[in-house]
Amino acid sequence: MIRIVFACSGSPENLAAIGRLAERYDAEVVALTLDMGQPRELEGVRQAALAAGAARAHVLDAREEFAHACIVAALAADPAVYPAGTALALPLVARKLVEIARIEGAAAIAHGGDRADHAAIDAAAQALEPSIHVIAAAGDAAAAPAVHATLWERSANDGAAMRREPEAPAHLEIAFKSGLPIAVNGVPMTLSELVESVATIAGIHGVGRLTDGASGTAREAPAAVVFQAAHAALGDVALKSSATVCLELFKGQHRIVSSHHS
Repeated sequence: MIRIVFACSGSPENLAAIGRLAERYDAEVVALTLDMGQPRELEGVRQAALAAGAARAHVLDAREEFAHACIVAALAADPAVYPAGTALALPLVARKLVEIARIEGAAAIAHGGDRADHAAIDAAAQALEPSIHVIAAAGDAAAAPAVHATLWERSANDGAAMRREPEAPAHLEIAFKSGLPIAVNGVPMTLSELVESVATIAGIHGVGRLTDGASGTAREAPAAVVFQAAHAALGDVALKSSATVCLELFKGQHRIVSSHHS
C-alpha cells in the first residue's frame, strides 16, 4: 500500500477527497494542514481529517515562514499587482508536503488546487524531491484548494469585511529596516505578528477590500495594501536603511501622513 500526504484545508469538498484518494490509489492518506493565518481553529480540521479517513493528520504552524516568503516577494512586486496571497503560499505548501512525505515515507503528495496551483506545487516539489509523485486531487469535482486564506489575503466571507467601520481613524507607524517591517506603533514584533496586527487594524477600518476583476470574487488584503503602500512611499532607499512610515486608515481609505529615514 502506498502512502500519500494530502494538503488538507478542512473544507467539506477538500475532506471528501481523502476517501477518494485512499480508494483510487489503494493508499494510506496522511493529512497535512498548514496554519498560515486563516481565521479558524485548526485542531477541528485535524479531527475532521481523521474522521474522513486519514490515517494520520498533522497541523503545522507555518505563519512565520509564510510571512517571510510573502513579505519579501510581495514588497518586491509592483504594488498595483493584485496581492494573491494564496498563490504566494503554494511553494511553501509544496515544501511542507515534501518534508512530511519524507518523514512519513510517502511516495506521493496530493492537493486540491486547479491547474495553475498544480503546476506551481509540482514544480516546487520536484525541485526538492525529483522522485516524488504529485497528484492533482482537483481531478475530483469535489476537491478544493489547500489554501483558502492566509495572513496576507482571504475571502471577504472569511474575515471581518462586513463589519461596520469605526467612526474615528486609526494611525499606524510602521518601522522598516533593510526593506522589511520590524515594528508597529513602536512595538517590535515578528513578521507574522506584524502582518496579523496590521491586517486586523486595517481590516476593521475597511482598508484592503478588493474585487478580482476576472472572477468578481471579493477579497480582503488589508496587510498587503498597507505594507505595499508604506514600502512604496519609502522608495529604494528603504532597502539600505532604517525608516518609518506613518499612515492614517479611515473608511476604507489609507493615506500616507509622513515618512522619514534614519
